[in-house]
Amino acid sequence: MDIIDFCVRPPFGSFLRGDVHKKIGEFTSTNEPFSPPASAQQRSMDLFIAEMSRAGVIGVAMMRRGGGSSEDCDNSDLDELERIYPGRLIGAAAVDAFGGVESIREIEKYVLNGSARCVVMEPVHTYAANSGPFDDERIFPIYQFCQDNNIPIILNWGGTHYFKTLKYFLPHHIDNVATTFSRLKMVLHHGGWPYVREACLVALRSRNVYLAPSPCISREYIGSDDFVSGANLGVIREQLVFSSAYPLVSFEEAIDRHKKRGFNDESLQRLLYDNARDIFDLSWERER
Repeated sequence: MDIIDFCVRPPFGSFLRGDVHKKIGEFTSTNEPFSPPASAQQRSMDLFIAEMSRAGVIGVAMMRRGGGSSEDCDNSDLDELERIYPGRLIGAAAVDAFGGVESIREIEKYVLNGSARCVVMEPVHTYAANSGPFDDERIFPIYQFCQDNNIPIILNWGGTHYFKTLKYFLPHHIDNVATTFSRLKMVLHHGGWPYVREACLVALRSRNVYLAPSPCISREYIGSDDFVSGANLGVIREQLVFSSAYPLVSFEEAIDRHKKRGFNDESLQRLLYDNARDIFDLSWERER
């Protein structure tokens, strides 16, 4: 089975400036310590590609942009990755959610006219120069532009680290965006945790919403069982996507954890590949 991984930060270029690489090995979960893969520890792209191939993974290379912080990635790295490793990664160009016209120009350059296939924004994170809820109207022109051009957006909604205030994760903010921009494909990284049931309801109300629970699918995250039961019951089966959060954990370990969570065969197939294929309208199969 081919697998599409919605959160990959390869050991390459400006990705290495972020804490997830600089502090590799320091991140832990409550009961299941993360095991950084050899490629991340050695900062080796050769090992990284080998690990992807062994696991059967196509990765979504998720950039980071917060308005001038040291965490900011250079979106031009996505074009370079595609040149060196064609077909191995799907670029997610990061833009400042409050960058206005400049952010739209970045999307035009790196998505419409570049190799990237989607956009990622993190308006609530601590490293961002500006912050606000997801339905802050200053962000609406970006949502509108992406909807008009059929560009999926990844939003970091939920989790345990780096957010400024929990109030920005309240579900009505995302629900408002999803209903206002009903044709915009939205992938919600961390799946809204800890508001898991509410996140499932948002997805149930808006078929353009996809949940990527990432490490929050682990058993020690209270409420994570709702992702599994929601998929198996068919409520969100077509709206749940896989993400490893590499380099926190290896591809194989992340896949194994998902397989052990109790997803039925149909839900697992949709989680690991089919739903992501639909988001990107992929009509091809990767050649190993």
